[in-house]
Order: sequence, then structure tokens, then C-alpha cells
Amino acid sequence: VNGELAFGAQVFLDALYRGRLASMLPLVLDTEQRFPEARVWTAGRAVALTESGDLAGADAALSELFIDGSPTLPQDSMWMVAMALAAESNARVGNAERARAIAASLEPFAGRWVLGGLGGAVLGPIDHFRSLALRTAGDVPSATKLLDQTIVTLRSVGARTFLARALHERARQRSLVDDAGSINDEAQATALAARLGLVLDRR
Repeated sequence: VNGELAFGAQVFLDALYRGRLASMLPLVLDTEQRFPEARVWTAGRAVALTESGDLAGADAALSELFIDGSPTLPQDSMWMVAMALAAESNARVGNAERARAIAASLEPFAGRWVLGGLGGAVLGPIDHFRSLALRTAGDVPSATKLLDQTIVTLRSVGARTFLARALHERARQRSLVDDAGSINDEAQATALAARLGLVLDRR
């Protein structure tokens, strides 16, 4: 079972990064139904629904993971992955209250990387997802400051997939405050994504 879930997580992330996750929604739903104790797949459903354009469905899925604004996910080996996916989906949904809860929950883990299980799922620096949450909550300066630090780290370790995503997100954040640097960030992100076969979201 653990091997199946780990492989499923890798397939899920590859589909997300390559823009094919919407087509995998039936598989995500099936996995969630077969492994209801693995709540991370509810967060995965939320991301798959956002990729499918069903923001209302994604919001409903996220609501299953939060009660009165607080996350209800079990503190297991996939907690950080689930919270990162929640941040990813919620950034598309745009729920500011939920974003603040996500940012606060992730803050104690600043500087770490998102790893799931036995390392079967690697989503990059947790500060990328903290930045998504802060931007969604309306604190763009703090969000961009986090991404500045994250991008330096990603360049230093050569993590190009995560670097492309971080540059793309910083371009969005800079555009919100009319920072001309957004154009250069987006150009770098687009060029890197093209070399790696990635599809960056267009939200």
C-alpha cells in the first residue's frame, strides 16, 4: 500500500508540473476513495479540481480539511504535503481566511523542504507555499520577500523545476504592485519551463 501511494504521489506531481493533472481527476478521486485515511488525497483532489477549472469544487474539498479556519489534517508523514497542496489550490480559490491559517500553520517549518512519507513526494521549499498563502491573504510584500530568499536557495542547489515555479509566482506577485521586475521573472520562468517540459499555471 505504501509503495502504491508513493508511486501515485510521484505520478500526481509529474502530471501537475506538466499540465496534465485535470485529465487525472478520475484517478485522484478513485485513490481518495480507496484510501480515505490518507487525507492528503483530499488536498490532491482540491488541486486537481482547480486544474480542471472547478474552483467551487476545489473550495468544497478544502473546506473538508479546515474547520472554523483551522486545519484538521492528521499530523502524519504526509501533513506537510497536504498543507502545501492546500496552499496551492487555495491560491487559485482565493480564500483569504484559509490562506492566513495555512501561512500560520507552515510558519514553524520555515526554511525546510516539503517531503512526504519516505521521500516519495518532494514539492520543494515550504517557503514557496508560505508565500502562496501570504499572497492569497493579501500580504504581498511578505510573500515576495519569502520568494526572494527561496529563489536564491533554489538557484544554489540547481532545483530547476521548483525554480521555474518560484520565478513564475514572483512574477505574479511583482505584477500586483506594478514592479517591472515581473517581466524578467516571467521570461526566465517561461524559458526554463520550456527546457524542462513544464506547464506553468496561467492564473
